[in-house]
Amino acid sequence: MYGPPPDPRQQLASVALLDQPELYLLCGLLGLALSLLALWPRPGRPLRALFFITGQVILLTAPLAMLLDSHVYGSFPTIDKEGSLLFFLDGVHLRMLADPLLSPADPAARLVGVHVGHLYLVELGALVLTPLGSFNLQAMLSPILGWWCAWLFLDRILRVEGAAHPRVALLLAFPFGMGLHLFRDLNWYTIEKGAILWLPLVA
Repeated sequence: MYGPPPDPRQQLASVALLDQPELYLLCGLLGLALSLLALWPRPGRPLRALFFITGQVILLTAPLAMLLDSHVYGSFPTIDKEGSLLFFLDGVHLRMLADPLLSPADPAARLVGVHVGHLYLVELGALVLTPLGSFNLQAMLSPILGWWCAWLFLDRILRVEGAAHPRVALLLAFPFGMGLHLFRDLNWYTIEKGAILWLPLVA
């Protein structure tokens, strides 16, 4: 077995294709619509690439897009995932923002430290979703933004080198954004470890 053993409290959802084909159909239609939107020339190359990538991630991770607010993506509870949820519900990120000078005396703030950033994103997503749904949304955005930012980086390099076709960069960026290591992190660990977009963005 790779990774920690499953928690005995964990319950696997029945989300196989034959269990809930309608969810796969909805993901297929949404993913296809976004992918085809990339053929519209008006938005410009970066936005068109984002449409295509978002559509492909929805297709390849089906039926996650239809279950964001009702299921937990990956293994749950794990120490890191359950900890992130408890930190969020405890409001450590809001206390740190409201009174940063008291943070060194706050045990939760001392423990979470610089990893508090993803909780602000959860707070934003929780305006329309449950906290777990917001975590799931971040999990889905990680491969989308990782792939897209890798595309931005590679597209710029290829255009400088004279190979201006955007599909080449899309293919080359795919294994970065949709890599197994990313999905392993999203399966077991805290959500901020999936924020690989910063590597190509900084580059």
